[in-house]
Amino acid sequence: MTESPPAPPRSPVPASWDRRIALAAALLAACERNPPRPPPTAADLAGGGVWIAHNLGCERGCDRLRRGDRILAVDGRPVSSGAELDAIGLARGEPVSLRITPHRAGTTRDVTLVATPSDPPLLTVGAAALDRAPAWAREPLFARAIPALGLVRRTDPHELLTGRQLHGRAALLVLWPPPTRLAERRARDAALPALHARLQAHHEALQRAGVYTALAGFATRPLRDDPRTRGPLPVFDHVAEAPQFGVDRVDLHAELFGRAHAAAIVILDRRGVVRFHARGFPAGLSDTIDLAVDFALHALRDEPEAAATELPPPPPPGRR
Repeated sequence: MTESPPAPPRSPVPASWDRRIALAAALLAACERNPPRPPPTAADLAGGGVWIAHNLGCERGCDRLRRGDRILAVDGRPVSSGAELDAIGLARGEPVSLRITPHRAGTTRDVTLVATPSDPPLLTVGAAALDRAPAWAREPLFARAIPALGLVRRTDPHELLTGRQLHGRAALLVLWPPPTRLAERRARDAALPALHARLQAHHEALQRAGVYTALAGFATRPLRDDPRTRGPLPVFDHVAEAPQFGVDRVDLHAELFGRAHAAAIVILDRRGVVRFHARGFPAGLSDTIDLAVDFALHALRDEPEAAATELPPPPPPGRR
């Protein structure tokens, strides 16, 4: 009986596939560290500590931390703000002991974390500072970090502003999508001058406070070309979902605007954490803008405080 020849050796997996597998594994690990969470309520933030908005990963220990966990103490020292966490420093290249209360689990535990000094592992904010947002400004992006958004200006000067570029500075963004119905589209187009004028009126004060402010829309013609949007306020004519430009993916229509394609107001602090996300104008256009600006000017601090100051509920629609 003739022996069949041996099967040829299998060719090795191409290097490109190795990279794809490594990337897929990294994305899977990131998903496990940053599971979907509903926007936190006051009850979720009760008890203080420091809220983990996003877990970037580290050499050791980060696999035991999840988005929504709270850090209560570092090496036995209680913490309540991002400023305290910055002063202590988690990324030292040596073991750091964290006392953690898991998201809605109620049982504290200790986690040992090791992170390289050049690679901070966590994006955080004090739970008390996060809890300053009113209930009506806790839409799905609230308490998430560096959303993967790109604001595009297609007219001169051409510009792309990304979530990563906003990290390190506070920002107030008003995002203005077109409604699906023609009548609503016309009504929103008619409201554009009032919206722009209200933002323009606050622009100088926000600049002095170091809060970047911009208006961005999904216009059929570039907003920048609309004579009603002239002035120093940055105006972008497109909002894009851009996974490569942030750490947290955003489903634009489902999470940012909702089914009604309502306008969105998003305020980020200097750590890139979304501290305010409102859909539409629950207090009417002018008052909602004024309340958002007041929040950006006075509520973005993340320092140890005896008590947090919360914005009052919005006045009823129609009041100016």
